[in-house]
Amino acid sequence: MSLSIPVAPFEGDATLLANVDVVVIGGGIIGISTALTLAERGVSVAVVEKGVVAGEQSARNWGWTRQMGRDPAEIPLTMASLKLWSQMNERTGEETGWRRSGITYLCYNKRDLEIWGGWYEKGKAYGLQSEMLTGPQVEALLPGSSGGLIGGLHTPSDGRAEPTLAAVAMAKAARRAGAHIITQCAARGIEQSAGKVSGVVTEKGRIGCSSVVLAGGVWSRLFAGNLGIDFPQLKVMGTVARVTGARAFPTCRLAPVTLPTASAWMAITRWRSETPISPRSYPTVSGCLPNTCLPSSRHGAS
Repeated sequence: MSLSIPVAPFEGDATLLANVDVVVIGGGIIGISTALTLAERGVSVAVVEKGVVAGEQSARNWGWTRQMGRDPAEIPLTMASLKLWSQMNERTGEETGWRRSGITYLCYNKRDLEIWGGWYEKGKAYGLQSEMLTGPQVEALLPGSSGGLIGGLHTPSDGRAEPTLAAVAMAKAARRAGAHIITQCAARGIEQSAGKVSGVVTEKGRIGCSSVVLAGGVWSRLFAGNLGIDFPQLKVMGTVARVTGARAFPTCRLAPVTLPTASAWMAITRWRSETPISPRSYPTVSGCLPNTCLPSSRHGAS
């Protein structure tokens, strides 16, 4: 299978198991990490993936493992998550690319300082070791930076993993722990008996089970809809660039950045994400307002 982003190779199991305790639908990082944890706990589990492991969003994300900038209700969970990530290479016996690189949110005006200064106080209440930096401190942290920076919010304990490696590393560990992972095998539906889950129907046959985890990423809303479940999921697209060979930070205005790892920068476009408006997505878009900014008309439905 040809991918626009190369993902570490992983060959799925050749045959289906007749029965397991849990079937996980989706071989992205959520589905694979779920399978890894279940297998480690002695639960029989099978993952069914319509393409390859980490073939979609799991290989096209920023790779960030951040605590900074979260809703305060999420901070304890993200702190626990970061602890897990810091041990992931050892846990899997594989290279996930995780490094404690630090993440910085850049401030170009007073509004930025107010927003991130306010969040800094919230994070401090949870014991998070973030720092509010002055303009000169940001320039020292990011040599060659320009573009009118007046400050920044920096969390040195945050990090990032390598999206093309992480999920596959976990998949290999999950298989060694006893998980069954079938690729090129889409799930078609869920069977019930006496009102309870009894199996998953796939392109290659049926797998009996008593529980199902839907981890289909952007496809989860469509799959759930086929089951009569209204799952309020909105596809949002952002832009990220990995820059190699740069000796200094770019002059264009960007939002958060990670410090260079392996001679590469990760930079994110500032304050902008987009979602197409269509008959399928509009109910979800309208339900997210006013927190969602509608995209420009060129992405609108015709």
